[in-house]
Amino acid sequence: MSRLLEPVAVALASLTAVAAAAWLDLSTSDAERTAASTGLGTATALPGLLLAAASVVVLLARPRDTVGRLLGAVALVWTVDGALDSWISYSLANDLPGTDLAYWFVARAGALLLSGLVGLLLLYPTGHLLPGRWRTAAITVVCASL
Repeated sequence: MSRLLEPVAVALASLTAVAAAAWLDLSTSDAERTAASTGLGTATALPGLLLAAASVVVLLARPRDTVGRLLGAVALVWTVDGALDSWISYSLANDLPGTDLAYWFVARAGALLLSGLVGLLLLYPTGHLLPGRWRTAAITVVCASL
């Protein structure tokens, strides 16, 4: 049972965020998105869904794997970023709360999405940084990507 907990949680959370983004996008017009200076959040969330699918495959094959967990974390941030991008235009159009938090998350966490992919490249395939000088180089690359 515990072997399935992480992959199922990643899959459900990612699917929920993509569904929310799609519903919010369908509930707002192009004019409302233009007024909020946002695009379709679903387009932002879909790459996160692909990462979530990869995370599920890795975590089912290798439970508690570092690469699978990092894939899942990046996938969740990516899909939530898309849902909140959709929330911005919807909440502005309907005068709902949470717009400031959504803007903050999209601006801050969205900027770190590619850093997560850099981390994946550095940890793949073993789940550990390379030893010796390469470890120092890897840490420098991660710090530079932030």
